[in-house]
Amino acid sequence: MVEKTFIAIENLNSRLVMKKRVLIVEDDFVIRQNMKDLLDWIGYKCETAENGLIALKLISECDYDLIITDYKMPLLDGVELIKVLRESKSTEAIPIILMNTSFDEPEFTNNEDEKINLLLTKPFDAKLLIDSIKNIFLN
Repeated sequence: MVEKTFIAIENLNSRLVMKKRVLIVEDDFVIRQNMKDLLDWIGYKCETAENGLIALKLISECDYDLIITDYKMPLLDGVELIKVLRESKSTEAIPIILMNTSFDEPEFTNNEDEKINLLLTKPFDAKLLIDSIKNIFLN
């Protein structure tokens, strides 16, 4: 019975990961690359952008199943990126994880978090990130 349960869990994990495209938008190269390496290793198809403007270009060229974005970035920050995405019929339903060093700032007491699937504090915990992504794809 335990072996069948393990096989069922592995099959579920494979279906959740298989062919899921993730865009990581982060201006810090080390964080961006570490997250990409982790998610690539698991089996997600990841692309990266160093700011919101580059992300918008990539999003116009490809469909993504999830966007993970930093809050504070040059040129176009994460909140502005989210606003643009939520205003478009083609991108309004893409799940979004917003990252920041802290979410105690006043701007997060507004309704912005209603447009976000998850707030993730940096530095990110790998297991929390992986589990959160799996939960997003299960719903």
